[in-house]
Amino acid sequence: MSLRGSVCAVALLPLALGCRHPSPAETDSAGTVAAPVAATSEAPPVDHLAPGELIEGTQVALGLKLPRDLRLEEAFADVAYARGLAPLHSVVTYFRERLKDGSLREGEQAATFMNVHAPGRPGRELSVEIGATLGGVRVEIRDTTPPVLPALPNDEARFRQVGLSPDGRWLDPTHLN
Repeated sequence: MSLRGSVCAVALLPLALGCRHPSPAETDSAGTVAAPVAATSEAPPVDHLAPGELIEGTQVALGLKLPRDLRLEEAFADVAYARGLAPLHSVVTYFRERLKDGSLREGEQAATFMNVHAPGRPGRELSVEIGATLGGVRVEIRDTTPPVLPALPNDEARFRQVGLSPDGRWLDPTHLN
Protein backbone atom coordinates (compact mmCIF):
# COMPACT_ATOMS: atom_id res chain seq x y z
CA MET A 1 0.00 0.00 0.00
CA SER A 2 1.31 3.36 -0.92
CA LEU A 3 1.71 6.29 1.41
CA ARG A 4 -1.28 7.99 -0.15
CA GLY A 5 -3.46 4.94 0.46
CA SER A 6 -2.33 4.79 4.11
CA VAL A 7 -3.19 8.42 4.67
CA CYS A 8 -6.64 7.96 3.12
CA ALA A 9 -7.30 4.89 5.25
CA VAL A 10 -6.32 6.75 8.44
CA ALA A 11 -8.47 9.74 7.45
CA LEU A 12 -11.54 7.60 6.78
CA LEU A 13 -11.19 5.52 9.96
CA PRO A 14 -12.98 8.05 12.29
CA LEU A 15 -15.73 8.45 9.72
CA ALA A 16 -16.25 4.70 9.52
CA LEU A 17 -16.32 4.35 13.30
CA GLY A 18 -18.98 7.07 13.56
CA CYS A 19 -21.30 5.32 11.09
CA ARG A 20 -22.75 2.34 12.89
CA HIS A 21 -26.09 0.73 13.33
CA PRO A 22 -28.01 1.45 16.58
CA SER A 23 -27.96 -1.31 19.15
CA PRO A 24 -31.24 -3.02 20.17
CA ALA A 25 -31.16 -1.01 23.44
CA GLU A 26 -31.24 2.24 21.43
CA THR A 27 -34.31 1.28 19.35
CA ASP A 28 -37.88 1.03 20.57
CA SER A 29 -40.49 -1.62 19.65
CA ALA A 30 -41.48 0.26 16.46
CA GLY A 31 -37.91 0.08 15.22
CA THR A 32 -37.19 3.81 15.50
CA VAL A 33 -34.01 5.06 17.05
CA ALA A 34 -34.45 6.61 20.54
CA ALA A 35 -32.89 9.96 21.32
CA PRO A 36 -29.60 9.79 23.17
CA VAL A 37 -29.92 10.02 26.92
CA ALA A 38 -28.80 13.39 28.26
CA ALA A 39 -26.21 13.46 30.98
CA THR A 40 -27.68 13.63 34.44
CA SER A 41 -28.31 17.23 35.36
CA GLU A 42 -26.36 18.33 38.35
CA ALA A 43 -27.09 21.24 40.63
CA PRO A 44 -25.59 24.45 39.29
CA PRO A 45 -22.37 25.58 40.92
CA VAL A 46 -22.59 27.75 44.02
CA ASP A 47 -21.43 30.81 42.10
CA HIS A 48 -24.15 30.41 39.45
CA LEU A 49 -26.94 33.02 39.45
CA ALA A 50 -30.51 32.19 38.55
CA PRO A 51 -32.20 34.43 35.96
CA GLY A 52 -33.00 37.76 37.62
CA GLU A 53 -31.15 36.90 40.84
CA LEU A 54 -29.34 39.81 42.50
CA ILE A 55 -26.00 39.72 44.31
CA GLU A 56 -25.69 41.05 47.85
CA GLY A 57 -23.80 44.33 47.97
CA THR A 58 -21.82 46.09 50.66
CA GLN A 59 -24.16 49.00 51.45
CA VAL A 60 -26.45 48.63 54.48
CA ALA A 61 -29.61 50.62 55.17
CA LEU A 62 -31.27 50.29 58.59
CA GLY A 63 -29.70 46.88 59.15
CA LEU A 64 -30.63 45.54 55.68
CA LYS A 65 -27.93 44.77 53.10
CA LEU A 66 -28.83 46.19 49.71
CA PRO A 67 -28.25 44.33 46.45
CA ARG A 68 -25.23 45.36 44.42
CA ASP A 69 -27.52 46.84 41.72
CA LEU A 70 -28.92 49.45 44.13
CA ARG A 71 -27.07 52.46 45.47
CA LEU A 72 -27.94 54.23 48.68
CA GLU A 73 -29.02 57.80 47.91
CA GLU A 74 -29.85 59.09 51.40
CA ALA A 75 -29.90 57.54 54.87
CA PHE A 76 -31.22 59.02 58.10
CA ALA A 77 -31.91 57.57 61.55
CA ASP A 78 -35.39 56.30 60.62
CA VAL A 79 -35.52 56.24 56.78
CA ALA A 80 -33.25 55.37 53.85
CA TYR A 81 -33.66 55.77 50.10
CA ALA A 82 -31.98 53.69 47.39
CA ARG A 83 -32.25 53.57 43.61
CA GLY A 84 -31.00 51.22 40.90
CA LEU A 85 -31.50 49.65 37.50
CA ALA A 86 -32.66 46.25 38.75
CA PRO A 87 -36.09 44.83 37.79
CA LEU A 88 -38.83 45.27 40.40
CA HIS A 89 -39.61 41.60 40.93
CA SER A 90 -35.91 40.71 41.25
CA VAL A 91 -35.59 43.26 44.06
CA VAL A 92 -38.73 41.86 45.73
CA THR A 93 -37.29 38.33 45.55
CA TYR A 94 -33.98 39.58 46.98
CA PHE A 95 -35.68 41.26 49.97
CA ARG A 96 -38.11 38.35 50.49
CA GLU A 97 -35.11 36.08 51.15
CA ARG A 98 -33.62 38.48 53.71
CA LEU A 99 -36.57 39.91 55.63
CA LYS A 100 -38.39 38.04 58.37
CA ASP A 101 -41.98 38.14 59.62
CA GLY A 102 -44.50 40.69 58.37
CA SER A 103 -46.39 40.70 55.10
CA LEU A 104 -45.84 41.46 51.43
CA ARG A 105 -48.24 43.20 49.03
CA GLU A 106 -46.92 42.96 45.48
CA GLY A 107 -48.29 44.38 42.24
CA GLU A 108 -47.00 45.03 38.72
CA GLN A 109 -45.50 48.46 39.48
CA ALA A 110 -44.92 48.40 43.25
CA ALA A 111 -44.44 46.17 46.28
CA THR A 112 -44.59 46.83 50.02
CA PHE A 113 -43.19 44.80 52.90
CA MET A 114 -44.95 45.71 56.17
CA ASN A 115 -43.95 44.91 59.78
CA VAL A 116 -40.78 43.08 58.77
CA HIS A 117 -37.48 42.62 60.61
CA ALA A 118 -33.98 42.81 59.14
CA PRO A 119 -31.24 40.50 60.42
CA GLY A 120 -28.98 43.48 61.14
CA ARG A 121 -31.57 45.09 63.49
CA PRO A 122 -33.85 42.31 64.80
CA GLY A 123 -35.47 44.50 67.47
CA ARG A 124 -36.63 47.13 64.97
CA GLU A 125 -39.72 46.92 62.77
CA LEU A 126 -39.41 48.08 59.16
CA SER A 127 -41.54 48.84 56.13
CA VAL A 128 -39.94 48.55 52.70
CA GLU A 129 -41.62 50.18 49.70
CA ILE A 130 -40.34 49.33 46.23
CA GLY A 131 -41.62 51.24 43.21
CA ALA A 132 -40.85 50.85 39.53
CA THR A 133 -39.24 53.81 37.76
CA LEU A 134 -37.97 54.24 34.21
CA GLY A 135 -35.52 51.39 33.79
CA GLY A 136 -35.27 50.46 37.46
CA VAL A 137 -36.62 50.82 40.97
CA ARG A 138 -36.69 53.19 43.91
CA VAL A 139 -36.65 51.71 47.42
CA GLU A 140 -37.73 53.40 50.66
CA ILE A 141 -36.84 51.62 53.90
CA ARG A 142 -38.54 53.12 56.95
CA ASP A 143 -38.20 52.25 60.66
CA THR A 144 -41.79 51.83 61.88
CA THR A 145 -41.01 50.57 65.38
CA PRO A 146 -43.57 52.05 67.79
CA PRO A 147 -41.99 54.27 70.44
CA VAL A 148 -41.61 52.85 73.93
CA LEU A 149 -43.91 54.79 76.23
CA PRO A 150 -43.01 55.22 79.89
CA ALA A 151 -45.10 53.15 82.27
CA LEU A 152 -47.02 55.82 84.18
CA PRO A 153 -49.46 54.70 86.89
CA ASN A 154 -52.40 57.09 86.25
CA ASP A 155 -53.71 60.11 84.31
CA GLU A 156 -52.27 62.61 86.80
CA ALA A 157 -48.76 61.24 86.21
CA ARG A 158 -49.31 61.36 82.42
CA PHE A 159 -50.39 65.02 82.63
CA ARG A 160 -47.33 65.87 84.75
CA GLN A 161 -45.06 64.13 82.22
CA VAL A 162 -46.08 66.74 79.61
CA GLY A 163 -46.13 69.69 82.04
CA LEU A 164 -49.88 69.96 82.79
CA SER A 165 -51.91 69.81 85.96
CA PRO A 166 -54.78 67.26 86.16
CA ASP A 167 -57.25 69.96 85.10
CA GLY A 168 -55.20 70.71 81.91
CA ARG A 169 -53.43 73.93 82.99
CA TRP A 170 -49.72 74.55 82.66
CA LEU A 171 -47.76 73.64 85.77
CA ASP A 172 -45.25 76.42 85.04
CA PRO A 173 -46.84 79.17 82.87
CA THR A 174 -43.46 80.81 82.27
CA HIS A 175 -42.29 77.80 80.22
CA LEU A 176 -44.79 77.59 77.37
CA ASN A 177 -42.59 75.90 74.79
